[in-house]
Amino acid sequence: VEELRKYEVVFGRDSLRVATDLADYYPTLLRTTVIRLAELQGIRHDNVNEEEPGRIIHEARLPDDPMAKKITEAQGWGWPYYGSVDATPMFIIGVAKISQKEGLAFLNQRYTDRDGNEHTMFDAFNNSLDWLQSRLDSNKEGLLESRRLNPRGIENQVWKDSWDSYFHKNGTIANHESGIASVEVQALAYDALIDASDTYEKLATGDESQRDPFQGKSQELKGLAETLKNSVTKYFWVEEEQGGYFTLGTDRNEQDSLNKLEVKTSNMGHLLNSRILEGNNPDIVRRRESVIRTLFSPEMINVSGVRTLSKNEVRFRPGAYHNGNVWLWDNYYIAQGLERHGYLGLAYDLQKRIWNVVDKTKKFPEYAWGGDDPEPKLNNRIVDIWDEKNQIQNRLEQPPQEIQAWTVAAILAAKRKHNPLAPAGERIPTKEMDPNKRRFEEEVLGKL
Repeated sequence: VEELRKYEVVFGRDSLRVATDLADYYPTLLRTTVIRLAELQGIRHDNVNEEEPGRIIHEARLPDDPMAKKITEAQGWGWPYYGSVDATPMFIIGVAKISQKEGLAFLNQRYTDRDGNEHTMFDAFNNSLDWLQSRLDSNKEGLLESRRLNPRGIENQVWKDSWDSYFHKNGTIANHESGIASVEVQALAYDALIDASDTYEKLATGDESQRDPFQGKSQELKGLAETLKNSVTKYFWVEEEQGGYFTLGTDRNEQDSLNKLEVKTSNMGHLLNSRILEGNNPDIVRRRESVIRTLFSPEMINVSGVRTLSKNEVRFRPGAYHNGNVWLWDNYYIAQGLERHGYLGLAYDLQKRIWNVVDKTKKFPEYAWGGDDPEPKLNNRIVDIWDEKNQIQNRLEQPPQEIQAWTVAAILAAKRKHNPLAPAGERIPTKEMDPNKRRFEEEVLGKL
């Protein structure tokens, strides 16, 4: 059925998310994904399809594809379309991950670009790294921002790509005429820089003729990563009496100064699955645990998992695409971060919640309802309104895709680790928990 196959094309972020989640079990998937994305990598500057040298695609379609024609007519995109800011650091992370597992020989893998020229994966790796560094270097705060080059392109070039998913505390939509920095994108950029630095360090030990340049590049990338880490703390943290949280992101005013988008979203949880919050420094631990408390507070979590948006925010609706629904892959990503830091009980709790959604609905849905119902459920209605203030037709609610690749990958990866619904004796044993973290978890869960 044609309607059910309209998204069966290569996406940058989506393909990398699925392949990365399953990399430990299906390594060939990640390998073939990054090679294909290298073949489609940006070569030149073109505002119509938002192409830039080294940039990884958002979506690839042939111009005569019926869906491509429909999108081009409605939104003016060229193809392939490159309107994504997070796919490129994810690509760098993916290449580094393969190189770590297979060895540096993977960087010699050859491919042919869109112009018919042959390159190595090391070329693709460096091209994407150059794109990332150029973006960071040209930003006065050292952040990775996005701003559409095509006036009809995607406004929010991140995973929460709804036009209204980035806004201020009072509900005012973020300024899309200037750069917007999303908090989870900074974490991806940080990890990409660290991974690239480690890759260059390994290259330095294997090539004496390039030892000094490679080591110099490694140190340069570490310094850039440290600057970015400090910027995240400076520009994204909001201190509160009960602790604090990382904001959704920042936009800019007419004077080009940063403004925080001070709303509580699931995006802050992505920092847990990054090295940006690693360490035992008391301030890092305080911020990390304050984020966890916020995510597991009644305003953020329901029976299905962490909501995309706190129910206390102005734009929250329990069935809103990115402003209220519970996305299953989003929660699995946060659970991975909790495991990374040793909060095993909380990680298990989130995995059990998303597993329950699949178990109850007998589907692998894109997202679940963000309300306070006692059982997981899916939205079954479409709600369209005319937004008078912003002069735009806005779809407030819609049913989820019933089978979505991100969800399938997240559930499969969780299942390969352990089945959260299995009796305790049948689960794969996990490492012993730190007693202090166990007490912290009991306190957090006790407040739900």
